[in-house]
Amino acid sequence: MLVAAINKLIDDHPEFKEQLLPSVTHLGQALACAATFASIDFGAIESRLCAVEAAVAQLQLDVAQLKTDVAQLKADVAQLKADVAQLKADVAQIKADISQLKIDMALVKATLTEHKELFLTKEEFHKEMHKMTWRVYSWMAGLTAAVYFIARYVH
Repeated sequence: MLVAAINKLIDDHPEFKEQLLPSVTHLGQALACAATFASIDFGAIESRLCAVEAAVAQLQLDVAQLKTDVAQLKADVAQLKADVAQLKADVAQIKADISQLKIDMALVKATLTEHKELFLTKEEFHKEMHKMTWRVYSWMAGLTAAVYFIARYVH
């Protein structure tokens, strides 16, 4: 209807045709855009907008949960750092204890070697005492036999 009125104006006043023609062209393009805009399904856009808003709300919940999880992870990492520091201290103490045990083992080995020599001496001593005991028994038996012989036959 507007285009028909402009066409009638151009027909009635041909002297304004060159001036009105570019405006009419732009107006035609604008009307085409307006027709396209009028044919848009606002219900579909509204449903898509609702879906986007729901997704944004879910994302906000997820981000809040992630923030909570990150805070918990930070606390856990801090606890792990404390535990690692304690383990390092414990390992240092164990290393010190092991080096002290090595020193003590070396002392025990030296003492054991010394005592082994003493035990060998003790063992030899027992063998010699055993031999001497049998010698004393034999001398005593011989002396007893001699005393018996003298007492019985020499009188």
